[in-house]
Amino acid sequence: MELIKILTHADKVELIIDEDSGCTGCVSKNKYLEIQRILVTKDGKSNDLKYGYNDVYAQLVRYGISLKLCI
Repeated sequence: MELIKILTHADKVELIIDEDSGCTGCVSKNKYLEIQRILVTKDGKSNDLKYGYNDVYAQLVRYGISLKLCI
């Protein structure tokens, strides 16, 4: 979230999590949560990262940073 905040110069970044579809990994005891959306708030206006900041979204995907799962 901090990386996205820096790259987009945002005031706030929110993750919309699907609480029902979380799973526990077989290798670790951590619970993985599925991210439905990443909302970026800048100057009081919220945008979806994928559509409002597509250049940042594409850059994160190119570097192999998962935007679908978090711990």
